[in-house]
Amino acid sequence: MAVIGVCFLLGGLLSPVWAGSKGKSPVAPYVEITSPAAEFPTNAGEVTVTVHFKADANPTDKKEKATGNVKTIILLLNGKEVARFENKPNVKEDTIDFTVDISGIVDQAIVFAAQAFQGNVNAGGAATSVPVPVIVDRTAPALDQLTPAPESFVPTAKPTISTRIIDALAGVDAATLVMKLDGNPVAAAFADNVLSFTPQADLAEGEHTVAVTAKDTAGNEATAAWTFAVDTEAPVL
Repeated sequence: MAVIGVCFLLGGLLSPVWAGSKGKSPVAPYVEITSPAAEFPTNAGEVTVTVHFKADANPTDKKEKATGNVKTIILLLNGKEVARFENKPNVKEDTIDFTVDISGIVDQAIVFAAQAFQGNVNAGGAATSVPVPVIVDRTAPALDQLTPAPESFVPTAKPTISTRIIDALAGVDAATLVMKLDGNPVAAAFADNVLSFTPQADLAEGEHTVAVTAKDTAGNEATAAWTFAVDTEAPVL
């Protein structure tokens, strides 16, 4: 396996490349991006893109001997070249890791694709992989609509405690959600973007503290903390 470090360029959409070769039928290689998976969410400054190639358009036939060559592998980011690998003539199949700097990209989907060329990039058979979108998300989820309202008084000892959690790009990672009531984790449920908990036992009169932690699938974390007070006693006249 070869490993290559690169910087990124940002541009338009990708397009397949095919070219004839002096009247001969081009031998199109096979190329695919095996990692990351499509729609992979990340907040990292770089991403490793793994490309597998074979000097044959039919990689699933293990008995078939690879024909032709793979001379050049080009990695595209949003249709623009960000890395290039020159293969050895006797290597018919291999896997390459490209490390791509994405630190300057903020909150958007980007698309990777790989091209494999049999010969000269302007003259030989070529193939383009299936595009692989990656979600770059550097913004933490938003927590709002806190219930009971912060610093409010509630006339019930079993109030529903909830917050809405929204992450428009990578999406909320439900497995990371934690709600604590007076410092103790509670079994809150998450549905329709709302994390909620209703105590089975009466809460004590007076002030209570709620703390919620949430992450999106890219790993960005947000927290919310507030207090409310239970007041079920009628005023003394």
